[in-house]
Amino acid sequence: MITILLCIMIYMLPTILAQNKVYLGGICILNIFLGWTIIGWICALIWAVSSPKDNVDYSYKINNSKKIIDTNKKDLGTVIINYYKLQLLKVKKI
Repeated sequence: MITILLCIMIYMLPTILAQNKVYLGGICILNIFLGWTIIGWICALIWAVSSPKDNVDYSYKINNSKKIIDTNKKDLGTVIINYYKLQLLKVKKI
């Protein structure tokens, strides 16, 4: 059991290293689909290490989204859309 978890962690190492990086999605896709080939895993690892950090201030966007939700209470569709945007920004921040 521990061996399987260790193998999964090593296999997903490029994705783990890509946290808070600009190209996290691409690195994760490359790692999942081509990581089983040694070349695909090495490319994903190099991409994860060399990619720039994601320096977007999501707290600013979350605060603005809260203001949008508060000011558009009359239009239910807009409130729902803005609520889901806020949730996506919260998930992205983590």
